[in-house]
Amino acid sequence: MTSFSVEAERSAVAYENYSPKYQDIIRYLLYLEKPREEMTSAEFDNLRKSCIRYFVKEGLLFYRNSKDKIPRRVICNIRDQEAIILSLHEGSEGDSNHRGILGTFNKIRERYFWDDMYNQVKEVVQSCYVCQLRERKRLDEPLRGMTPRVVGSLI
Repeated sequence: MTSFSVEAERSAVAYENYSPKYQDIIRYLLYLEKPREEMTSAEFDNLRKSCIRYFVKEGLLFYRNSKDKIPRRVICNIRDQEAIILSLHEGSEGDSNHRGILGTFNKIRERYFWDDMYNQVKEVVQSCYVCQLRERKRLDEPLRGMTPRVVGSLI
C-alpha cells in the first residue's frame, strides 16, 4: 500500500460509525501503533492478534475469518443491523423472504459481521408475524367441550 493510499484510508474512515472496540482496531491497522495510551500491554497484544482478521478498505472495516471466504463488512450501528436483518428476512427476492432463523442468519453472515448477530436475527425472526403463521410447530391439543355448571351461566 503506498503512502498516498494510506493517507486516503485514514481520512475516509468514519470512526463514529464504529464501537470503541472496532475504533481501536481501525486505528491500529491504519497507524500501526497503540490506539490508546491507557491500553495495557496485554490488551495491546490481544488487539494486535485480533487485527489479523480485519482490514480497512475505502473507509470501511472488513472481517475475514479464513482465506477462502469473502470478507464481510463490519456493522456496528444498531439501526443498520436491524435494517439489514429486516431487508434480508422480508426481502422481495422470490423465495428468499421469511426463510427462518438459520436461513436469514446464513444470508446475513455471507455479507456482514457484527457481535451477537445470531441472537439479533433470532429475536427478529421469532417476533415476525408472517413467520409465526408459517411455523410448523402447532399445539395439538384436542378441543374440549365446556358445560355450564348452572343453567343460564356464562361459559
